[in-house]
Amino acid sequence: MPIHESTLDGNPSATGPIADLWIDEVRVANFRSIVDAQIPLEKGTTFLVGENNSGKSSILLAIATACGFHRPMQDDLHRTSDSVADEATIDLVIRSSSQEFSEVVAQRLAGNYGSGPGGGEWTAIRMNLQPSRESAFLSWTRRYMTWDEAEREWQESNLVPSRQMMELVSAHVVEASRDLSSDLARRTSNWGQVLAELGISASDREDLEVRLAELGSSLRQASPTFGALEEELLEMRGAQSSIEQVEIRPLPERIEDLIHSVDVVMGGGNDSASLPIRLQGSGSRSLAALRVYFALCKLRIGVDQGIRPHLVTLLEEPEAHLHPQAQAAVHRSIQSLQGQAVVATHSNVLVGEADLHAIRLIRSAGEGTSVSTLTSETARKVAVFRRFISRPLGELFFARLVILVDGAAERATIPVLLDPLLGRDVSGLGVTLLDMQGQSQEWLRKVIAALEELGGIPWVAFVDNDSDGLNSIKGCVGSDGVPLSEAHPQVVMSGKKQLEQLLLEAGYYQEVEMVANEHASWEPPDPRAGQPRLPKYAPKFESDYLGFLAHTKGWSGELVARAAVSNRRQAPPPIVELANRVRGALSPASPAPMQLGIGVEEE
Repeated sequence: MPIHESTLDGNPSATGPIADLWIDEVRVANFRSIVDAQIPLEKGTTFLVGENNSGKSSILLAIATACGFHRPMQDDLHRTSDSVADEATIDLVIRSSSQEFSEVVAQRLAGNYGSGPGGGEWTAIRMNLQPSRESAFLSWTRRYMTWDEAEREWQESNLVPSRQMMELVSAHVVEASRDLSSDLARRTSNWGQVLAELGISASDREDLEVRLAELGSSLRQASPTFGALEEELLEMRGAQSSIEQVEIRPLPERIEDLIHSVDVVMGGGNDSASLPIRLQGSGSRSLAALRVYFALCKLRIGVDQGIRPHLVTLLEEPEAHLHPQAQAAVHRSIQSLQGQAVVATHSNVLVGEADLHAIRLIRSAGEGTSVSTLTSETARKVAVFRRFISRPLGELFFARLVILVDGAAERATIPVLLDPLLGRDVSGLGVTLLDMQGQSQEWLRKVIAALEELGGIPWVAFVDNDSDGLNSIKGCVGSDGVPLSEAHPQVVMSGKKQLEQLLLEAGYYQEVEMVANEHASWEPPDPRAGQPRLPKYAPKFESDYLGFLAHTKGWSGELVARAAVSNRRQAPPPIVELANRVRGALSPASPAPMQLGIGVEEE
């Protein structure tokens, strides 16, 4: 069995085998608002979507309870108007990331694993919760479950998982009420856990603590107030004989005590005002708390266990207090988390960015809870529909720059190509791409006028380099009052013809071939079933490549672009030019790019 070694970012000492497993499904019965529900989880991120009180938070809390993060209480038992459940159960169905568990995981499972409802190796654990006569907390037990192939269901056994086995999964709840300003002074907060070990050498620690003592003494001597306070406090001798002296220390003398007075100061740079975190808006405080949690995941989780546990992040309303572009950027951050994430959200922006297969629709129906997953066919239809609608109008009110594009395909594809050029997520920069739904002079005039009405929002038009594109800007005027033309600073001309030609001119033949053959293969009863959708590129097949991209432009362009970025292909020159215009329009707030192109094309 393979053993995987890993080093956590920023903490070279945190090495060890990876717990190569994940939670395939969670089953909950009689817990909080849930009577009976089965929730399949994605290997990466799962989004729980539904109305208030539909059961999303109950599902998060159930997972946290089963993984040992939350101590169950009497209120966790399901209640009706006239009764309380006698027992609640939470099942975790766990499977191997590959065909078999790694050696270290198999050892901790002590033989309690085997086949399951799919490929690979499986195990399952049931947590039973019952009322306690001694306290407000529930009593609980855990038991392994075994897969009954004949009945196609899991059966509870009498075998108990060890503590070492439960350490293979590390669940953490990140609540909607997160606020970094309230976390700074708490040792048990994510902030406190991150700073628990500063990694300062013994010699540096000694030197710093000497300097702290000297600075504290200087402060004490410079302020008559400290002296007056010491004299007043010394009068306690008359009431308490054990007190002989009083000394005020303006600064702590130990590094560990000093870090609890650390502040976070944020500003826009370039001589703009910087403010401590307590004076920042609730959105900044919430987002900062989220980033501190990400740091905790990288630096601390699993350091003392000899194995990196499988991380399960239970995230409640990551969109809390954030404007639409920031919500879209947070989606990318969540996708970069280690392990699995289960996200309860009310944000149409997050849902709009999510993989449709990862969405679970949670609905409360009478005494029950339904959990729906989109079938492949439904997801495909919804995906096509989503590609042809723009983001909500409300996003324009928060935009720092609007890029006007020809259609839904450009709106989905261009951000993928722009992100590496700008060195940051386009949405995080406050940039909105507006689908013009076809190049029309009338539409363009109306949109330009609307952006001016919204306070003069900066904009750039990305226009096809053909007669339709040129006609669309003819007669329109830029923000500077100059008629639009190919040379106008607010106009970027695309490649010849449309998006599909732009991708091929950039040399993305390999990526187009891969997307066509993986995502649009011939299916029975078509006689070409089993054959490649596209052959390996040669000039004589260019029309086939263009035809495929044109026929599937509602979704294929984005996938091709993502594959090109992953393969570090160079960006198309018009996209590079667009990135330069974006950077100039946002300057000096936007960061310098890490490189001009997406990357160096590999042989």
